[in-house]
Amino acid sequence: MPLKLLGRFAATVAAAALLTACGGGGGASVPPPPPTPPPPPDTTAPQTRIDAGPDAVSGQTTASISFSANESDSTFECRLNDGDIFSCESPHELTGLAEGEQRFEVRATDASGNTDASWAFRVWRVDLTAPTMAIRGAPRAVTSATRALFSFEADEADVTYECAIDDGGFSACANPHSASELAEGNHAIEVRPTDAAGNLGATVRHEWRVDLSATPSVTIGGTVSTPAGGEAGVWVIAETDDLPTGFRKIVVTDDQGRFLLPELPDAVYDVWARGYGLLDTAKHAARADHDVAIAAEPAPTAQEAAAVYPANYWYSLLNIPDASEFPGTGASGNGIGTAMRNQAWWLDGMKDRCQLCHQMGTEITRVFSNSDAYDSTREGWDTRVRPNENNSSENMNNQMNALGRPRALDVFTDWTDRIVAGEVPPAPPRPGRLEQNLVITQWEWGTGNSFVHDNISTDKRDPTRYPYGKVYGVSQTHSSLMVTDPVANDSIMISVPRREAGGGFGSNVHNPMFDDRNRVWLTSTIRRPSPAPNPEWCIESDHPSVQRFPIEDNAGRQLSYFDVATEEFVLIDTCYGTHHLQFAQDANQTLWTSGDFHTIGWLDMQQHDEIYARVLDESGDALQAEQEAERGAQGWCPVVLDYNGDGVLGEYTAPGAERDPTKDARIRGFAYGIIPNPADGSVWFTRPYPDRVPGQILRLDPATCLTEIYQPPYGTDAVPKSEWGFSPRGIDIDRNGILWTALSGSGHIASFDRSKCTVLNGPTATGQHCPEGWTLHPTPGPNMNNVETSGSADFHYYIWVDQFNALGLGENVPIANGTNSDSLIAWLPDEQRMVTLRVPYPLGFYTRGLDGRIDDADAGWKGRGVWASDNTLLLRHIEDHDDTQGNIMKFQFRPHPLAE
Repeated sequence: MPLKLLGRFAATVAAAALLTACGGGGGASVPPPPPTPPPPPDTTAPQTRIDAGPDAVSGQTTASISFSANESDSTFECRLNDGDIFSCESPHELTGLAEGEQRFEVRATDASGNTDASWAFRVWRVDLTAPTMAIRGAPRAVTSATRALFSFEADEADVTYECAIDDGGFSACANPHSASELAEGNHAIEVRPTDAAGNLGATVRHEWRVDLSATPSVTIGGTVSTPAGGEAGVWVIAETDDLPTGFRKIVVTDDQGRFLLPELPDAVYDVWARGYGLLDTAKHAARADHDVAIAAEPAPTAQEAAAVYPANYWYSLLNIPDASEFPGTGASGNGIGTAMRNQAWWLDGMKDRCQLCHQMGTEITRVFSNSDAYDSTREGWDTRVRPNENNSSENMNNQMNALGRPRALDVFTDWTDRIVAGEVPPAPPRPGRLEQNLVITQWEWGTGNSFVHDNISTDKRDPTRYPYGKVYGVSQTHSSLMVTDPVANDSIMISVPRREAGGGFGSNVHNPMFDDRNRVWLTSTIRRPSPAPNPEWCIESDHPSVQRFPIEDNAGRQLSYFDVATEEFVLIDTCYGTHHLQFAQDANQTLWTSGDFHTIGWLDMQQHDEIYARVLDESGDALQAEQEAERGAQGWCPVVLDYNGDGVLGEYTAPGAERDPTKDARIRGFAYGIIPNPADGSVWFTRPYPDRVPGQILRLDPATCLTEIYQPPYGTDAVPKSEWGFSPRGIDIDRNGILWTALSGSGHIASFDRSKCTVLNGPTATGQHCPEGWTLHPTPGPNMNNVETSGSADFHYYIWVDQFNALGLGENVPIANGTNSDSLIAWLPDEQRMVTLRVPYPLGFYTRGLDGRIDDADAGWKGRGVWASDNTLLLRHIEDHDDTQGNIMKFQFRPHPLAE
């Protein structure tokens, strides 16, 4: 197309388009564009928020509340305290509010009618009541101290205080509040509280006088009371971290709720109370020469009250399989292990085997803190006893299998499920009149994972030795001596060496005992590796004991001692194994040991020291001197019954072989507790393994190397079934020659008088041949459910006889370890009754051994005491373990609860 025509055509098209767009006619018809669609309907509810309002606590009866929504054209509905709904605008003013909790709610509705499905709310409390307060801790009316400490308690939380000293101006003060450099004369403090709402409470005043001539006091006194009055038999605990090691003093209130904490080192203490039927009280700061008024509150529920019950009360809720279910027929039968011959075997296993390391019935054992990790309680129990990150041992798993895993899981599952559902044990009795005189002092020692087996403070034969001296324990986990100085209030650890270098286990210290030369003797492993073979001379030599009975077994532990004066160790090898040790009261001071399966061994200490000194003087070689001394001074007897009754150690049948009436009979088993009898030179020991039921005590005559065996009455018509006893573990003797043992299975403190026996040896001396020699005293606390014999839920690890009245309850008082009841349990022979020395805090007092020392026989109760310690393998089972270590404890009895 020519260019001129092309331009004319374009102009024509443009003109036509313009006419069409403006609605003019002419040209071709073009359709209109589609109409704009309407917006979608609004179906989204607005979101309501409260922008401002009263604080959590207000002292005003009015309030202004501002609110908004995320849609600007919203309207609002409000309500107050679930009242009627009304239209409202922001800010909304409230008036005439009553005292108490207030709840204001608001929701928005947008222009499309959509309403917020949830209410925005603000909750606060109108507090128009001024707080009331009390000064709980303060100096006594007259004191020589020029400093003072005041502790306050108000009836509301979040209270602040203002103080004025000696009628000066008020200023803000902390709780507790201290004052120092006080002049001699009269003083006063005034305190007034202000609560979070700004209400000012009434002023409380305390007056006292500083008299520099007054006798300084090292006590804290006071009362424990509820609105009903003074609370009797409640423990008061004073604890501090101000000293070189953690320290506590615990006493019991008298019948009027009064208490006195004696002999307190200078420190600031938190003082509080715990009692059955009560909630734990608030802690109040105090110093010596102060008084504290402790307000207690009854526990509102049975579950809260039971939270502080000893483990044995909870353990007693276990439903033991009925006696008719025994003997066990295995997993394919009744689910009970085939080794469980009768109910007593099961019961003993639930105690001796399940509690060798820790208590059973504590919160950590009775329920699961991580229950959500298991599909069922049964799965939880099946899992927890297997080796895991918290338990590397096979002991619990093996014991579950020995009991019979299916039936044992039934029992433990039922126990935990009932406790979770709310079942609680019966309430223990509060301390009675005599128990109210108990004073307990605790010093922390060791580390967070120390396994302290037991402790010693003096020579058992003369408890007046080493007065006010250090107390020693043995930590198996650290192969060390634990040492606490109760005068300096300090604790340290000392490593126990082994003889040769190289690999292997630690020294595995077990049991300490003082001699009369200021040396702490130990059963400990000195060889490397462990176990190591016995020296050849133990098996073949001219040694008299080898000629009598060579020992081929490896001895796991031997002997050592720590010289307190030189702070040096001496290591002594033995052919026989060692476990517990006791010194005889003979001229040579013979050291007797248990711990072997075949023999009872001894070391003639006098002979040992003489040989050692002579050889050392001749050779200058300490190791050579020790080797010659240990070989020349030790000896042993095989455990052989005088089965033929001729009084002479002759040919004998082997353990397990058929007995021959013409021969003696050697028996085998682990010798555990041991004690020499000073009256006749005999040595008594227990053998809880392998025949734990009924178990036995045995008498060795060192002159003949012959042994007698005696079992507690069991399976006999000589005494009623309810009076049968079983499972002796520890053993001790009184000054009258009466043997005492704790029956860990049945729960007795038992005495045995050999002089009452008509048969001592021969074929008829089967063990059950002298029931008349036994007297069994049931220990306090509940039995297990469903037992046909005595079956205490407590566990008595050992026993010790207070021959010299170190505790203050009299001479020849046997004291058993209440290992599952947070206690020591004393039997008073003259009064024929038990006394429970309960440790209320921290829960989980698991004790294995104890001893007593008389620091000053003329100082009354203050010069006497019995020592025991936390001996659990798992300190994490102890209450509040995150804040504490294990403890060495001193128990004392004063003449009355307020004695200074």
